[in-house]
Amino acid sequence: MSQVQRLSPRDWIHSALDAMVLGGIQAVRIDALARRLGVTKGSFYHHFESREALLDAIAEDWSEQELGDLIEEVGSLPGDARMRYKLVFAVYQRRGLAKYDRAIRAWAQFDERAAKAVERATEEIERLFARLFREMGFDEAQSFLRGRLSLVLAIGAVFVTGLPRDDDPPDTADRILDLLTGETLHDGQFEAKAALGLAT
Repeated sequence: MSQVQRLSPRDWIHSALDAMVLGGIQAVRIDALARRLGVTKGSFYHHFESREALLDAIAEDWSEQELGDLIEEVGSLPGDARMRYKLVFAVYQRRGLAKYDRAIRAWAQFDERAAKAVERATEEIERLFARLFREMGFDEAQSFLRGRLSLVLAIGAVFVTGLPRDDDPPDTADRILDLLTGETLHDGQFEAKAALGLAT
């Protein structure tokens, strides 16, 4: 079996993501990726016309495959909305997506295609969170607020070194959900909206 047959476009994309985690977008170089994969550059050009084509594919893959698969997996599951809410964090952690999320968001600070990919993925995750809160019985406005807070929490954890930690309590997701569904949020609704720039 040839090198071209053995490797798929996603093999190159995943290798590029790993390189990006270690060295930023500057580390995504065709020759370096070929060495990492143990093939010649000819294998790369079988799948992509150029480095720019690879970068386009990385951005698309991130929003439509990596996070898209997570959203589809959790969103399509039957059962209790509280359980599926906690599964968002569990699946995200199980797939090791935080390191890639951090790298993609750093790239998005100066690259429009990456920024659009992050925007699409972020909107989809926020909609999933809001939908789960609606299933828990909250109205549209409350679900939006809790979905936004969940998103801010998830993104913030990506950029705080060492989170999640191995010694985090096993019920951390339950505690977070209890906080977001508790009466304290009702009492402080205006203050929470104001902090997020949502107050009218």
